[in-house]
Amino acid sequence: MFNHEADAHAAATALMKAALGHRDAEAAAGDWNSEQFGTYLEPETGLALSTRPLGSGRLELRFATAGESLQIAADAIARSGAVSLTPNGTGLHMARERENLQTTAERVAGKAKPDIAGRYHSAELDADIDIVSTSGIFFAGFNGMLGKGAMHAMRPFADDVWLLSCKRSMDAPAPGDWTVRIHRNGQGVISGLTIGCWLARQIDYIKVD
Repeated sequence: MFNHEADAHAAATALMKAALGHRDAEAAAGDWNSEQFGTYLEPETGLALSTRPLGSGRLELRFATAGESLQIAADAIARSGAVSLTPNGTGLHMARERENLQTTAERVAGKAKPDIAGRYHSAELDADIDIVSTSGIFFAGFNGMLGKGAMHAMRPFADDVWLLSCKRSMDAPAPGDWTVRIHRNGQGVISGLTIGCWLARQIDYIKVD
């Protein structure tokens, strides 16, 4: 039953609460206003972070391999068994003790520009990323030492930030969304990108075609 990579402790706790007829007290989300939900970028990992309200004093955090449900307490801190989020000016302070990560994610906004098609090369991995546009929808595929992979859909996240979804996994959970950050030179022309996910971060590619 627990032979999986998800949170087994949370699943066991939910079963125990159901068996005992226990219901968690609901907390108001009034201290989280609409401006505090949205899109952010975490500087240490370079990964995208987003929050949205779920109702009943809860919110969804998307940062790791899948969405996480957090309860907003009276002190305005949103918590789960693995993470806490605290509004901090224009950012969100995130603490993930199990992963030794204490950081402040900064808000990002704007609209991603649709000029990212092309081939990008990583000297470190000796691998390529090919980005193509099909009727205005972008897809990306990888080609390297492990062969040529399938094309995966991309979606805009913020100005020069895209998300690439990957549901394929091997001996660990699928990485979820990859964060793709586009880099430009002084003339605004794309020079490369940096891509990362929960399992592999800060991988640089230069534009070659």
